[in-house]
Amino acid sequence: AKPKNDQTHRGLAVAVIRVPFQGDPDNSTYNVLTKVFAEMAGLFEDEVFNIGGDETEVQGPCTVESTFELQRKLINFIRNDLKKTPEGWQELLFDATAATMDTIVNSWTGTFAPNITATGREAVESASGHFYFTAPAPGGPAGW
Repeated sequence: AKPKNDQTHRGLAVAVIRVPFQGDPDNSTYNVLTKVFAEMAGLFEDEVFNIGGDETEVQGPCTVESTFELQRKLINFIRNDLKKTPEGWQELLFDATAATMDTIVNSWTGTFAPNITATGREAVESASGHFYFTAPAPGGPAGW
């Protein structure tokens, strides 16, 4: 059986990792995540490594800036150490300013792929209204 937080995307296993980030003065969170990322990267030969990066929250002594700084460091780790193309949600670009020029950015709400490609980056259009199945399509079955 798959662990509860695992998901499947395009037939590939996707691990969902939620880490309570408490600032990172001694790089302990960064060190744990880079070890997990390196292990995951070794399991999949894909050229792209998706970090996610949406729905980040501030909790405890963590600040918005410390969370964004962690995302920036992880994007650089993916590029420089794992030698993979980073990918993640639009928040990496517009909120955390973590998206490097080679980061593939997924747009999902409040913006569209052309807004991202205008910055010189590649984009994946993931407009939530087209892909979320929590409401029925017009004329579709009730309960979706």
